[in-house]
Amino acid sequence: MQEEQKQEQVKHKKWYKKWWGILIILIFLPFVAIWYIWKKTNWNKFVKIILTILILFFVMIVLLDSNNETSELKSEQTEKEDILNTTNYEIVEEEDISHALAKRYRVRVVVNNNPTTKNQIKAISEKIVNDYEAKNADALAIFFYFDKGQIDGAYTLAKAEWAPNGDWSQADIGKDQKLTYEFTDFIDKERIEENLFGLSEEQRKEIFKEIVKCEDLGYKEAMRYYHIGCEACPEFIEVDMYKEIDKERELANDCKKKIDIDKEIMSKISTEGVVKIWTMPKSPSVPDCCK
Repeated sequence: MQEEQKQEQVKHKKWYKKWWGILIILIFLPFVAIWYIWKKTNWNKFVKIILTILILFFVMIVLLDSNNETSELKSEQTEKEDILNTTNYEIVEEEDISHALAKRYRVRVVVNNNPTTKNQIKAISEKIVNDYEAKNADALAIFFYFDKGQIDGAYTLAKAEWAPNGDWSQADIGKDQKLTYEFTDFIDKERIEENLFGLSEEQRKEIFKEIVKCEDLGYKEAMRYYHIGCEACPEFIEVDMYKEIDKERELANDCKKKIDIDKEIMSKISTEGVVKIWTMPKSPSVPDCCK
């Protein structure tokens, strides 16, 4: 993060030097013109005074406009920096999907702010685009989520695409890129945690993990009795796929009884977890006695 801030500071210094150079030239040239009017022309004094006043007036207008433009640009840049500094986000996946004609990348980002705003999405997108421009990228797709468990599905906050003419299919053109955005209904709105069955979402997520653990346990333990390749297990009886399925259900249900919750509610939480792509627990390994 510190390295990124240093790079941004270097960019700002270069930007200020460029503008100061232009201002110095604008200041210098009018005085050369005034010197030329008074020293190299035969115009009468009245004309020279009028032209001098006009030149000085023009210089004042240009300086004021330049100062206003510089202030606006500086203010805009400062605003973007403030937004980034107050945005809690994490790039959780970066994928290179380039082909022979174009360098294309896909990035998945989780934003923890609640609510997440359009300005935050735009500030993050511009920052990521700047980073990938340095890699000579031709096109970039950024998907935004508010939970890590969602990243394998469709974006839940927003999608930003940086591509030639804003069109991903034109990535091979390699120039005239622009950023376009698509936002979901969760943008600019505070997400209210939904309570179902008297349980918060976090509580339901934990129950979902326990349900999955029981199902995994039933599957792996049933292998000891009826799965081909598990003949070395002390519990092994015979190879029988149907009996293995029945044993799997029996063991899983015995495990689920320890979860103090109604069966119907448990079923609904299980379905909710699958639909919302909640984080799964680590699956147990195959029994050591199985091949």
